[in-house]
Amino acid sequence: MPDLIIIGGGASGLMAAIAAGREGAAVCLLEAGPRVGRKIAASGNGRCNYTHRTISMDHYHTTAPYALLPAMTGFDEKAVMAFFSQVGLPPYIDDRDRVYPYARKAAMVTDALRQWALQLGVTIKTDCRVTALEGQYGAFTARGQGFAIQGATALVACGGEAAPQLGGTTDGYRLLEGFGHQSTARYPAICPILTEKDPIRGCQGVRWWAQATLQAGRRDLLADGELLFNEDGLSGPLAFDLAYTIGAAESGQCKLVLDLFPDVDRDRLLAHLTDRQVSLAFRPIEDFLSGLMPKPLGLALLRQLVQGKMTDSVAGLPADFPDRFVKLVKAYPVQVTGLRPYRDAQVTAGGIDLADFDPDSLMSWLVPGLFACGEVLDVTGDCGGYNLQWAWASGRLAGLSAARYASEGGQL
Repeated sequence: MPDLIIIGGGASGLMAAIAAGREGAAVCLLEAGPRVGRKIAASGNGRCNYTHRTISMDHYHTTAPYALLPAMTGFDEKAVMAFFSQVGLPPYIDDRDRVYPYARKAAMVTDALRQWALQLGVTIKTDCRVTALEGQYGAFTARGQGFAIQGATALVACGGEAAPQLGGTTDGYRLLEGFGHQSTARYPAICPILTEKDPIRGCQGVRWWAQATLQAGRRDLLADGELLFNEDGLSGPLAFDLAYTIGAAESGQCKLVLDLFPDVDRDRLLAHLTDRQVSLAFRPIEDFLSGLMPKPLGLALLRQLVQGKMTDSVAGLPADFPDRFVKLVKAYPVQVTGLRPYRDAQVTAGGIDLADFDPDSLMSWLVPGLFACGEVLDVTGDCGGYNLQWAWASGRLAGLSAARYASEGGQL
């Protein structure tokens, strides 16, 4: 009988297995899918942004923020970078302090974790979906189709609902709720935003750096970053950073105001456009913004201010046109209508209430010997490596604690 059964072979589950294995525990990891680490291999556009150089608790959302600290300080971003260097994956840090494996290949992270776990004697069983977890310390039983495995302790690391095509599931919530734990409201996060179509019509595929003010009820959130215009809304790092707040707000209560030239002040932009109106007087209006911004985005903006044809001459524009254009692009309104579904999300916001777990061990206050880590818990990080940092940190703490709890006969 293993000392620890880990349910879920994602980032937190693999790290938990490695931590427990290092303590000498006999570990059995059960993964529902055909292979472990599928979300890791797809993360960061296939490059795996596995942490951030400067982790701050300000980038995390949870109903129990105090409970983050033991895990996050026990295995901080420096320790994570050192760990991956030890397993052969030195860090590459980009100009936004996002940390990747030096080769920028996410599959290498999955392979390194799997091989390290196997080297430590961890038993990994794939295609083993756990449909029931029962028992107590010393006699937990994980059951699924055609198997029943007993262990002294159990750790739920099933992840969340995001990316069901890569193994996203509600299994972890259901298993923990079976022991009396409760889940907070859940919704997609780090995902594209749905908006009204008129302000973005014709801009599909355009990438543009912007600053956004998100008006969400009584709260305004300011953020900047790259936007990717979609047919039905906005994507890219800036949209991802706003998704958590949008999901938490009441339906229809969110409005974006975009500054499409955040690095140019109003007076400078106005002066440039005024000169441009003179120098390009005999060019068609559709060329007025050529060289300033991508043509599809420029045309979308021009059509909101120009009544005539885009083939008409710039000379026909009114004298106040530059001023009107500056007012539009420095405060461009876009009504938010919602979020893309879980299939297009990177993480799940919300989850099993973190307050029901001991912050120093991530063991359930309700069931001794039962642990949880990673995305299944109500902890959501911002875009930029914060969620994987939580997965590594919480997985290490939970795996280490479970191994020690088993070896000490139910004591920590």
